Amino acid sequence: MKPILFASFLFTGVILFYVPSLTRREFLFGVPVPPDFRSTPEARRSIRTFRTVVGAAVIAMMLAVSVAPVRQALAIATFGPLLLVVVSSVMFALENRQLRRVAIQLSRPAQVEISTQPDRLPRSAWLSPLPFATLLAVALYVHQNWDRIPERFPVHWGVNGLPNRWATRSFHGIYGPLIFGAEMVVWITILGFVTWYGARRSKLRGVVFTCMILAACLLALTFCFVPLSPVLHIPVAALVLFTVVATVAMIVYVLMAATSVTDKPEPTPNSAWTAGMFYYNPEDPALCVERRDGIGFTFNFASPASWFLMGALVPILLSMKYLL
Repeated sequence: MKPILFASFLFTGVILFYVPSLTRREFLFGVPVPPDFRSTPEARRSIRTFRTVVGAAVIAMMLAVSVAPVRQALAIATFGPLLLVVVSSVMFALENRQLRRVAIQLSRPAQVEISTQPDRLPRSAWLSPLPFATLLAVALYVHQNWDRIPERFPVHWGVNGLPNRWATRSFHGIYGPLIFGAEMVVWITILGFVTWYGARRSKLRGVVFTCMILAACLLALTFCFVPLSPVLHIPVAALVLFTVVATVAMIVYVLMAATSVTDKPEPTPNSAWTAGMFYYNPEDPALCVERRDGIGFTFNFASPASWFLMGALVPILLSMKYLL
């Protein structure tokens, strides 16, 4: 069991360790820097400090898991990755503050186009109905095979592979996960189209849109597992393997596709960014802007629509209590 926990912390730590490398070279910790700045001693010191603290946090978590009893180890495994993200975010903000004095303002082109006019969606848009069709098909399938579902079946497993939560053959137990999956798919799909039409036109916009549609497909397949498992007797190892492989494949796709984008960075004003992570600019008509702390887009939080979209996630997450 503990080797699995170690692996989860190591995986999270590796991703966070390479955060400084997951942005365009024109940015370092959310700060636009001169072209050759990353090779300077100051940049290397900043990256080294960030990685040292993140690495120390990962090692501390792994040591805590190794000496803790099983129950406490599971608690650490539950909240540990979140704590690592908090540590890395704090360090990112601190290094952003240290590097502000070397920040440059990216030159603004004569015309920056917002996608308010209709333009052709990526070919991946044809996949957007697929997760909904998958959820509906599974709902119809389990309805036709209702009598094959046991009165009680496992829906959650611990890291030791043993079931620790059960569901019953009822509307809630069978269709609840599908409904919750549909809610999440709707939100992610809307977010993908909002990013496409609310961001400035760039090649990265198409990459992110495709990633959102693929994420919706992956999410739909994951939530189909619960109602299908008691009928098809799908082993939990198959779900874990599928989820890991699909997630890694998606990360690799995003990294490869994003690194192939040659567009110049979006010239948003430095004064509109907080800690290199949050963008607030009432004068910018864009709803989504290119991230400075990673790959993809973030909201312009000066727009009420951004708060509405983020707020829409709250009732969806609250519904977990009643649907899962």
